[in-house]
Amino acid sequence: MNTKADNAGHESGRDRRGEPVAGSPAGLDSRSRAGDTKTGAASDQTGRPEPKLTKQRQLILDHLDRVDEFLTAQQLHVTLRNEGETIGLATVYRGLQWLEEAGIVDAIRTEDGEVAYRQCSVAHHHHLICRRCGKAIEVSGEALEEWSRAVAAQYGYTEPEHFVEVYGLCPECSGKPATS
Repeated sequence: MNTKADNAGHESGRDRRGEPVAGSPAGLDSRSRAGDTKTGAASDQTGRPEPKLTKQRQLILDHLDRVDEFLTAQQLHVTLRNEGETIGLATVYRGLQWLEEAGIVDAIRTEDGEVAYRQCSVAHHHHLICRRCGKAIEVSGEALEEWSRAVAAQYGYTEPEHFVEVYGLCPECSGKPATS
């Protein structure tokens, strides 16, 4: 299940791969960025200002931190507006895209072809997703990890990566108790 301890990555300024997030305290180190002398903003090695974890992006991230399901930009926008936030749909789309590119949130493609997002733990994991209510939990699977390495090696591939989402009905939606 998604816990605060699992989500320490964005609070520490690092993404789920352990890399610094631009605009966060860990992302503003002097080794690779020169500060803008007028604004104090971080810049990349080309001198262009780097995007930061803005107020709107933090608002999006804070909401995703409170839910267990994947949400589309439209669903998140409606929820935020219903909570009284004045944020535009385009801002939600751009914020979610930035958070995904920064490795702070996970994204999946829904049955309708839309992209949905969720705040997840830093460690490599997979998801069990309820087809009915959308509840998602993180799971690890060493057998799957071993299998992917073995298949890659069998065909001469190195550094295999994979993304697995398992869909089904959660205990509440199927009317059966969890067996874990």
